[in-house]
Amino acid sequence: MHTGGGGSSRVVKVVARNHALRRLLVAYMVMTIAEYGQWLALIVYAYIRGGATAAGVVVILQLVPSLLLAPVVSARLSRLGAARLLTWSYAASTLSLACIAGAMLAGAPTAVVYAAAVIFTVALSVGRPLQHVLMPLVVRHPDELTAANIATSWSEGLGTLAGPALAGVLISIDGPGLACAVIAVLCVCTPVLAAGVRSVRVGAEDIEEQEEEGGLADLLGAARVIVSQPNTRALIAFPAGAAAIEGAIDLLVVALAVQVLKTGPGSAGYLGATFGAGGLLGAAVAGGLVGRRLAIPLVIAALVGAAALGALALASTVLLAVLLLALVGAARSVQSISAQTLLQRSTPLDVVVCAFALIESMRDIGMGFSALIVPLLISIGGPGAAFVGMACFAPLAVLLAGRRIRHIDAEASIPVVEMGTLRSMKIFSALPAASLETLAREAEYVNAGPGTAIISEGEEGEHYYAITDGSVLVTQNERELRTMHTGEGFGEIALLHPVRRTATVRATSQTTLLSIGREPFLTAMRAHPSVSAAAERVAAGLMQDAGQLS
Repeated sequence: MHTGGGGSSRVVKVVARNHALRRLLVAYMVMTIAEYGQWLALIVYAYIRGGATAAGVVVILQLVPSLLLAPVVSARLSRLGAARLLTWSYAASTLSLACIAGAMLAGAPTAVVYAAAVIFTVALSVGRPLQHVLMPLVVRHPDELTAANIATSWSEGLGTLAGPALAGVLISIDGPGLACAVIAVLCVCTPVLAAGVRSVRVGAEDIEEQEEEGGLADLLGAARVIVSQPNTRALIAFPAGAAAIEGAIDLLVVALAVQVLKTGPGSAGYLGATFGAGGLLGAAVAGGLVGRRLAIPLVIAALVGAAALGALALASTVLLAVLLLALVGAARSVQSISAQTLLQRSTPLDVVVCAFALIESMRDIGMGFSALIVPLLISIGGPGAAFVGMACFAPLAVLLAGRRIRHIDAEASIPVVEMGTLRSMKIFSALPAASLETLAREAEYVNAGPGTAIISEGEEGEHYYAITDGSVLVTQNERELRTMHTGEGFGEIALLHPVRRTATVRATSQTTLLSIGREPFLTAMRAHPSVSAAAERVAAGLMQDAGQLS
C-alpha cells in the first residue's frame, strides 16, 4: 500500500474530477439530513406522547421491519443495477417522508405516522448500503477508494450536522410535522442525482439463467461468504457498534436535554448536531489515512469514542456535553471510514450488494439493541448509567476482534476497484465472478501522458486496455476515427483475430489504463459462451467501422 499523503487536498482532488462521485455524495448528504432529521422528529413526536419508553418502542418498530425486509428487497432487486436501485430507494424514501409529514400535520392517528416511518426506514435501508457498493465502482484507482470513503464521511458528517440542527429549529417553530415536511422537499433532488450515475450490474453471472433463483438464494450466498471470511466477520462488529452508538445518541440527547440539562426537547436537535459536527472533524482528520494502513486507526477510534461516550455521564454543563458529543462523533467517523474501506476491499464483487445489505442489517440490529437497552438503563440509573453502559461495548468488540484486526490490512486484497471497472464494460459484463476476479488480478495500471502512443497501427497486439481515467484518440492512416473516454476499452481486435493492430491510439490527456495481457484476456473470453459472443460483437463492430471487415 502506498504511504503517500495529500490529506484533505487529495480527497478534494478526487471528488473534483469525478462527476459520478460528486452526484453520489450530494444525494447521500441530503438523504443523511433526511435520515437524522426524521429520526429526531419521530423520537420527539413519540417522546412527547409517551416518554423515553415510547420513543424506544417506536425506534424498534421502525428497525425490525427494516432488519427483516431490506436485505431481501436488496437481494431481489440487485440485478437492476446498483445505481438504478439506489434511485428507486431515494424516490420511495422521499415519498414516504412526505407521507409522515402529512400525517403529523393533519393530526392523523399515530399508527399512520409510524406505518409511514416504517416504509421510510425500509426504503432508506435498501439505499444506504448501495452508496458503499458504488464507491469501488466509480473510483478510478484503488488508491482513490479511501479518499472516496472519506468524502462520503464528509457528506455524512454534514448531513448529521444539518439534519438534527434543521429539525431542531423547525420543531421549535411548529413541531415535528413541519420538520418532516421541509426535509421531504429537500429530498426531491436525490432520485435525479442518483439516476445520473451509470448503472453497473454486480453479482449476476448470467441474469437470464439466474432470474428464477430469486433474492433469497443470493442473500443466503452472501451470508455464507460473510460467515466463511474471518476478516469480514471481524469487521462487521464495528459498523454494528457504531450504529449502536448512533442509536444511543439519538435517544440520549433527548434525555440529556430534557432531564439533565433541562433545556427543552428542541435543544436535543442542537446537541445531536454537535455529534454531526464531530463527525466532520473526524472525517477531516481521516484525510491523513489516504494510502495508509487502517487497522490501528480503527481500533484507536473505537476506544477513544467509547471513553468520550462514558465521560458524558459526568456532563453537567452544555459546554462539556457539546465537547464530548463532538469527540464521540469524530471517533465514530474515523472508525466508520476505516472499517468501510476494509470491508470494501475484502468483499467479493459477486455478492457485494447482498453482503452490504446484510451488513446494513447488522447496523439495524445495533440500533435496535440501543433502543432496547438505553430506556432500560435510564430507568435503572438515569442517563448517566446509559452513557457508561453503552460505552462498554466498543472495548469488548476490540478485545474479541483484536487478534484478527492485526492481519486485516494484509489479507483484504480483493481487487474490487479493478473488478468494478471491468464489470462496467460490455465486453466483460457477463464474465463469471471468479473469472472476473482472476482477470482483475492480472491487470496492471499504465499511465500515459498527452500525445503518447499507447498502441500503434501495424504492430503486434499483446494487450487489451481499459481506460480508468482520461481520454484517447483513435486514428487510422492519420484519419481520426473516434475519441474514447473513461469506462471504454480497446485492443481486442488483434487479440481475437490473426491481424496486427488496425489503428493507432494516443492519449489526449493524462490517462490511466488497466493493461491486460493476451493470455489472461483470451482465457477470460473462453470462460463463458456469452462472454465470447459479446467480445466478438464488439470486435466485429470496430473492424467494420475501421473498414477491416471483409
